[in-house]
Amino acid sequence: MSLIVEARGLTKVYRRGREEIYALKDVDFAVTKGEFVSIIGPSGSGKTALLNVLGCLDTPTRGSLELFEELNRQGMTLIIVTHNLELARKAHKVYTLRDGQILGCEDVRCIQER
Repeated sequence: MSLIVEARGLTKVYRRGREEIYALKDVDFAVTKGEFVSIIGPSGSGKTALLNVLGCLDTPTRGSLELFEELNRQGMTLIIVTHNLELARKAHKVYTLRDGQILGCEDVRCIQER
């Protein structure tokens, strides 16, 4: 399968005065053509920060993001962010975020309540 999105070492830091708030910490993420990917995690885990960077609405503090031309061609790739485990279980891959880090990619058959 062809890669359409690849992120390496994505880190997003927000500053409040002298305080640094890490929304993403060294995230590696890849999506291939035709995948249905779900991103899950509790509030404040970094889901929105990740999608803002992947959607080019925000820039990472560190790391690289590569969006491949295949993204604009026919063939649907879908990434969702949800708290709904039933919907997440329909994905090919599920990435769990917690405290700004991807904990891993899971086989959807193994997803349980968190």
